[in-house]
Amino acid sequence: MKSKEQAAADSIRKQLIRSAVISLSLNLVLAAMKFLAARMSGSLAVTGDAANNFSDACGSLAVLLSAYISTKPEDREHPYGHGRMEYVSALVVGFLIFTMAVDVLKNAIHAISHPEQPELNGFCFSVMLISIIAKFILFLYQRSKGKRLGSDSLVAESRDSLADVVTSALMLIGLWIGLATGVVLDSWLGLLAGLMVLWEGYSVCRENGNRLLGGSPDPTQGRKILKILEQYPDILGIHDLQIHDYGPWKRIAIAHAEVDASQTVLQAHHTIDQAEQEVFEETGIQLCMHIDPVLPDDDRIKQMLLELESTAEGIVPRSHVHDIHETRHNQQNVIMFDVKIPESIHDTKTLEKSLKAVVGRYFAEAEVIIRFDLDYFDE
Repeated sequence: MKSKEQAAADSIRKQLIRSAVISLSLNLVLAAMKFLAARMSGSLAVTGDAANNFSDACGSLAVLLSAYISTKPEDREHPYGHGRMEYVSALVVGFLIFTMAVDVLKNAIHAISHPEQPELNGFCFSVMLISIIAKFILFLYQRSKGKRLGSDSLVAESRDSLADVVTSALMLIGLWIGLATGVVLDSWLGLLAGLMVLWEGYSVCRENGNRLLGGSPDPTQGRKILKILEQYPDILGIHDLQIHDYGPWKRIAIAHAEVDASQTVLQAHHTIDQAEQEVFEETGIQLCMHIDPVLPDDDRIKQMLLELESTAEGIVPRSHVHDIHETRHNQQNVIMFDVKIPESIHDTKTLEKSLKAVVGRYFAEAEVIIRFDLDYFDE
């Protein structure tokens, strides 16, 4: 009997396959029609549009492959699943778009130096108009499905479909103007089409390549997690939140939670367990929290924390002091704490010196250890 997770994965895979088959079939038909129209008219713009549709068909094949692989369950060799195949698939789509754009640009640049007026006819214009309508419908379908299923490759394909609509519309208008005025615009239209598709390919490659390389997660995800955890009165603070992306349906987060040191381990565990479960139910992200015991009722620590916060904020706006610990090592007091700073801050020497001076007024002989961590979820 299948688990709920496996049943959901199978449902997603079937819908991805259906979407990819629809896209593959439509793009192959449009490519064939446009290649025929281009051969009859000699239009470089229509040839470029046909090549675009053919590359889209190749991209659909990549999505079909990812649909079979990315939703496979975890196994010994892939304990976090196969979800990143989605990003590989989207990256393949981006490379195909990029390669096709370079080819169109080469032909367009050559044609600009050897201008020829294409022999346009009613069939050519009809094919372009049908393509615009069909690709816009496909764009709406892919975007809706991609967002609902959380499929990055399908969203990438929808963006490409929209770019096709714009490109084909510009080609159609330009060809009509050229036919009406006698001005040879075909090669320039081909150049414009190539540049637009080149940018689209670059955008898709950059976005999905960044995910594969471990780029920064969506800040809204982190903020949503923090908002949920702020509702728990026994969690006194959250820091060092990290989100690891293993594909559209597998994200794992880790964080440090400050709790009152006077609580029993059982009490703290119960709170953390509840919070982790709520985060998963609300976001689908598996959260694992490390407990940091703090002393919220220690008056000297409380007063020092207020002064540290004020000093840090005065030097680096939006910084935050947290996780203060007082320990002993080699018969010497040690004060340890973390300072969360914005991602844009690189030089912390002045801040560190000022914070150590504050600690020195409360613990004159203590060793001070400060750790700086970046805040990727700052508003």
